[in-house]
Parts: sequence; structure tokens; C-alpha cells
Amino acid sequence: MDKGTGKSDMAGAMVKKIPFTHPKCVPDMIEVLRHQAAYNTLISSCVSETTECEDSSDLLHFDVRQQKGTSFSVTFQHPLEENLACVMVDVLSSRDIICTLYTHSEDGALICSNDYLTRVLKRCMSIPVLMRAIFKKATQQKAEETSLSKDGVCEENCNDQQVEHNQQ
Repeated sequence: MDKGTGKSDMAGAMVKKIPFTHPKCVPDMIEVLRHQAAYNTLISSCVSETTECEDSSDLLHFDVRQQKGTSFSVTFQHPLEENLACVMVDVLSSRDIICTLYTHSEDGALICSNDYLTRVLKRCMSIPVLMRAIFKKATQQKAEETSLSKDGVCEENCNDQQVEHNQQ
């Protein structure tokens, strides 16, 4: 992945054939290949050969880093706060992927549950789509909080006016 820097500990190898001694080894090898294919699909979803973008203000920026084995983190600016947030993605097998969202303790909680994030990622197998889902939920959350605060101010003002009217 970092072939330009020359200091990558994530060296890869092209596999052209896999020798086996007995046919009972084939299902296990297929599962290993499916596991690696799932991981590769997620990582490659972040890489694009076309970089035609004149205005990057609407783009979502995030950093993907390998952690351990087939786990990686996606770090991004919290959509509602000024701190960073992180999604840990564990590709346990080709069918078992787990997402865990971490935010700063002082930040407001995002309404994205880990189960929701896991379902989104399993369905689309794309990190950018996962990030859009997080930001979309955050936008909905912010809109709901804004409308609730406006409703609360309206109710407060109405109650104040009603108290004044009753006192007169």
C-alpha cells in the first residue's frame, strides 16, 4: 500500500497458484482467500485512480490505518464537534465484520450504534459509504437537536407570555 515510501511493513504478494496435498484442504484455503478478499475490498474502496476535484469543501476526509492483522481504523473529524472520532473495523472472516465507533468523552454522542455501522458496512463493503452514513446520521441528529431547541424556546416564550397575561 505504501510502495511509494519504500518503508511499508504491509508488503503484499501476488498469489498465482496454491499447492495442496489433499482435497480436504480446499475449503479451508477458500475461506482464507474469501477473508482476504473481504479485507482487500474494504481497503480498495478507499483508493481511487480518478482525482478530479475542483472544490474539496464538500468532501469527507478520513485516514485509514492498518492496526493488527485484518483490522484497521478510520479516523475522521467528529461531524458535530471539533475533536477526532474513529471507527475500528475488524474483519474477522469473510462473513463476520465488526465496526466500533470511538469518540472523545467530552463530545456529544453520535446516534450511530455499532450494530448500525456494522450492518451498513456488511451491506455495501465500502468505507466511503460507511463514512457518508455516519455524516448523514450526524446531520439528522443536528437537525433534530436544532428543532427541539427551537421548540423549547417557543414553548418557553409562550409560557412566559401566558404568565404575564395571567398576572395582568
